[in-house]
Amino acid sequence: MYGILIYPRREAERNRAAVRRYLEAFAGELSLVYEEALLPALRRGALERALPGAPSFALVRTMNPPLSRALEALGVRVFNSAAVSALCNDKRETYLRAAQAGIAHVPSVFCYGGEPLFLDGGAIAPAISRESSGTGDAAGRSSEAAVRGEWCESAAQCSDGGGETPPCADTEALPGHGSRSCAACAGNLLSRTVALALARFSLPLVVKPARGHGGRGVSLCGTEDEVRAAVRALAPDAPVLQPPTGERGVDVRVYLLGGELLAAMERRGAPGDFRSNFCLGGEARRLLPPPALREAVERVRALADFDYAGADFLRDGERYLLNELEDVVGARMLYTHTELDPIAAFVSHIRRELSTK
Repeated sequence: MYGILIYPRREAERNRAAVRRYLEAFAGELSLVYEEALLPALRRGALERALPGAPSFALVRTMNPPLSRALEALGVRVFNSAAVSALCNDKRETYLRAAQAGIAHVPSVFCYGGEPLFLDGGAIAPAISRESSGTGDAAGRSSEAAVRGEWCESAAQCSDGGGETPPCADTEALPGHGSRSCAACAGNLLSRTVALALARFSLPLVVKPARGHGGRGVSLCGTEDEVRAAVRALAPDAPVLQPPTGERGVDVRVYLLGGELLAAMERRGAPGDFRSNFCLGGEARRLLPPPALREAVERVRALADFDYAGADFLRDGERYLLNELEDVVGARMLYTHTELDPIAAFVSHIRRELSTK
């Protein structure tokens, strides 16, 4: 049995103690590999040439679904899987899957597949609806919308838009034109997304990057101008717009190990910070999960085969709303405030999984 531990170089240096513990736990059966060393080969489609030896498993401690998929294509057992990585590392995927599964989540507006979407976060069957204005013909573009310039008239016109990849059209072309590389259409899509959020929610609004983590890039915006500026600042990442929900600066992080609930921690942000992040100076305490939270966790568990991950919830009255999923979840809170040893538990889980292959 031989495996690799993949970290971005900066994160490996920041998490030296965790790296050392992983390497010691596998006693010569694990090698540290920096993500940066693999990226050129990954882009060329020749990842196997950059791997040290022929690993049978990989602990991927970086948020890179394409890398996880490429490893799996080589027959490597990846912890967490590429499917989990894709689910956790794009908040739009998280909310869409939650909506489809009937999981209560934070109401959200974002652009996906060329359209602004509104998910209402309902506990039973969250609605996914498209904004009705400006979608009057088969091309997804009414004549009135065309006059207002909301979409380009032709693919040729699109090609003059600057050649920038729209931040919100990851899977298909934008409606009403033949190119996904039109910067003008991307801007119009973002404008419609902001307009939809302002129509659905009251100010202030939380604006966050779809692929962000650790509170980075998250803004609380009190005016329309602030919302638009925050959205522009996130480019090329796609924005997610949400109303502030629950007690400001407070959430619950649930740790899942082998799909089971390992621990729940209540997090409170630093004074004056609306973000509930322990590593940004916040506080944390262990929480005995109430029945409503356990029920929410059970629903989330069914979304994927989580090896070691985190699920963040906001409390809204008696409900717990899913806010985010983390597949590269940190453990500082657990080591600081509990007797648990999540790295040792994760290593034991990995050994059990590999022994059943």
